[in-house]
Amino acid sequence: MNKSVKKIPSPMKASSVFPNGFEADFLGSDAPAIQILNSLNTGVIVCNHSGEISFANAYASKILKCAQKDITQSRVERILLPIEDIIESVQGDAQDRTRQEKNIQLKNGEEVTIGYHLSEVTIAGGNQGEHSQFVVTFQDITKWNALHRDRDRLLRIATVGDVLPTILHELKNPLAAITTAVEVLIEEVEEIPAKESKALLQAILGEIRRMKLVFEGIGSSHRELRSPTTTMAVDEAIREAVSVLKAKAKSVGIALSCAVDNMPPLFLDTAVVRAILFNLLSNAIDACRSGDEITVKAGLKKDARSFELIVRDTGCGMPKSVQAHCTELFKTTKPNGSGIGLSLCQNTVSAAGGTLHIVSEVNRGTCITVKVPLND
Repeated sequence: MNKSVKKIPSPMKASSVFPNGFEADFLGSDAPAIQILNSLNTGVIVCNHSGEISFANAYASKILKCAQKDITQSRVERILLPIEDIIESVQGDAQDRTRQEKNIQLKNGEEVTIGYHLSEVTIAGGNQGEHSQFVVTFQDITKWNALHRDRDRLLRIATVGDVLPTILHELKNPLAAITTAVEVLIEEVEEIPAKESKALLQAILGEIRRMKLVFEGIGSSHRELRSPTTTMAVDEAIREAVSVLKAKAKSVGIALSCAVDNMPPLFLDTAVVRAILFNLLSNAIDACRSGDEITVKAGLKKDARSFELIVRDTGCGMPKSVQAHCTELFKTTKPNGSGIGLSLCQNTVSAAGGTLHIVSEVNRGTCITVKVPLND
């Protein structure tokens, strides 16, 4: 077993209030210890390597809506999770023993989400000699998760206001181009050769597509990055998103380039990918001056099990004090910024099991790398 387990000497006295010898070996007749465990606002369950539950405190009974006696007469897999999962987690790395979540169904049919932590305690001596027990501490986080989802939904709504000035600017230029092209077609329709008319219509179509991308970004604010049932052309979506902001970057003297590998369709929502890229590129443009460069790269990792998106700029960069908090909600250094956009990107990527990593150096620029594991 894990070498870092705790060793607790067995008390001299014993009682038989709880089955399986737990209280006899662990608590003895120490009533205050039992009272302390029962007063905790956290569920505590103890089981052996066979999954037999030997102790459950009062809060465990409250969470599981089951009498303590009934819990201690049951097995852990019927109450919380398989004993095999407990053993695997405890024997794994320390990171595997951090708080985990699991949806369970109570005996009354109600479904709840618990957040739990696992540990192992070695008991020295006692009726059974030196042996170990697993301790599961847990909380009902069903309501907390619901509040978290509501918060994320409100953040996605709020981010529309954050990027609205940029969106309006991006719509202004395409609308002006469309207006001009249509006016030319109307006024000189009989004089314009067919080839030139087709070119004007293609220009109009191109600008309409640019506006469509912007509106898709707004509409994706409530969606998840993963597309569980449909594969989509993420590579084309990234190229299109870059084209939306390329004109803006060029207008202020910033070179925006794109190097995207050809990829098979992925189980990722292209509208959400574009929205993330829209946020990252908008931030990069704001951080750059005339003569700076922005590069967008995207592709699959060598094992083809993860998707990677990189946005790198040669702008002003961030000091460490700013970088440490740049993904926190409402943290911003922009005069009119809300501090929502990057936080939303972080939350969206994390919800898909991915990571958003930032490396920045003052006067040298910033590199943001998004990695998302792909479904098998």
